[in-house]
Amino acid sequence: MTTFIDLARGQPCPQFLREEISRWLNSEIRLQATLHGLCQNDFEVKPEEIFISCGNSMSLYMLCAQILGGGGILISETPTYFGGVLIFRDLKIQIKTVSVNNQGLDLSELELLLQKIRSGSDAPIALYTIPTFHNPTSVTMPVEHRRKLIRISQQYRVLIFSDEAYQFLPWGTEHPPPPLYFFEKEYCQNHPQATPGLVFSLESFSKLLAPGLRLGWIHCSIERVNELTNCGFLISGGGLNPFSGLPVATMIQTGSFQENLERLRTRYSLLNNSLLNALDKHFHLQRLNKDQDLSNVCQSSSSKLRAVLYQPVGGYFIWLYLPDLADSGITTNLLAQKCLKEYDLRVFAGDFFNALQSKDDSIPRPTQSIFQNPNFCLRLTTVALDNEELIEEGIGRIASAARALLEHKI
Repeated sequence: MTTFIDLARGQPCPQFLREEISRWLNSEIRLQATLHGLCQNDFEVKPEEIFISCGNSMSLYMLCAQILGGGGILISETPTYFGGVLIFRDLKIQIKTVSVNNQGLDLSELELLLQKIRSGSDAPIALYTIPTFHNPTSVTMPVEHRRKLIRISQQYRVLIFSDEAYQFLPWGTEHPPPPLYFFEKEYCQNHPQATPGLVFSLESFSKLLAPGLRLGWIHCSIERVNELTNCGFLISGGGLNPFSGLPVATMIQTGSFQENLERLRTRYSLLNNSLLNALDKHFHLQRLNKDQDLSNVCQSSSSKLRAVLYQPVGGYFIWLYLPDLADSGITTNLLAQKCLKEYDLRVFAGDFFNALQSKDDSIPRPTQSIFQNPNFCLRLTTVALDNEELIEEGIGRIASAARALLEHKI
């Protein structure tokens, strides 16, 4: 067969960046698969499976508009990334919700919801999930959970928009499982009658290199890449952010991208340790095991206020539950307002990440889960601060503001 030559398209060639991303992904994903004891079955990321985007927000908007389309139903985790919910609302998409637990997405709840939807509708369904170092809770979906999610996707014909912005940001040696698209390929290899092209893994250089690049990619089947490419604004516009693509591809090729990524991982690990040390200093901090919930929260044996979390191992965020505020009925919305007005400190209250549209739409939530009590949680991050002294000062201000609220209530 002769080599195809294109003398028609008046656009720069995106192939260099796709080739470098695929080469880098092959190395990273194979490492993650090996560390989790997964058979790779000749797994290979092909350049043709990479769709270049302007980052995950743009990717999500495009998938909702072009792949899910009008009349579709979007199932979102709750709590979840607030920007995703805004995109769904902008597109007037009907939203249903499923809760998050310490294994990630609650799959039992998801199946119940899908059974309910499919009993009366054949509408397209898409699931929005953040399986690795979840925003805002930081939990990571384990291997068997991912495999079961793919089986559910196949059974109920559910698209999966997998936001994996933090997939390659472990803080130490505990790497996450591979992206969800790896598990779809694994399933289709083992089940010849399976339907490929349901999973889209969304990745971004915003978290791995620099937010201002507005550059990312979608990893999905070749057929889906072709479907995404054949849209009007791409055919006319000539690609997405080709200017940033060339230097990034060169960085990957020369190894400077990987060197920068290793520096980020080390730095974020140090900042996270500083945050945990500050919480230990200013609160009576309890770290829950993965099989524990709020029923395991201890009573404070000191004058410090209590704080509860699951130990994070990567990404950007810590999800912090404050039992003393919960016991007194004081929400973290009030705490966040007090911090901003009186303590020169900005934090996000947990309710900010609640994707629920109405209580009628929801399945009853597990009340003993810290992830389903967002009114008494904070999402904390240090990646934009990069100063250990200010981290400790900030946590001290949160403790002072919380104590002031409690004293005022008394």
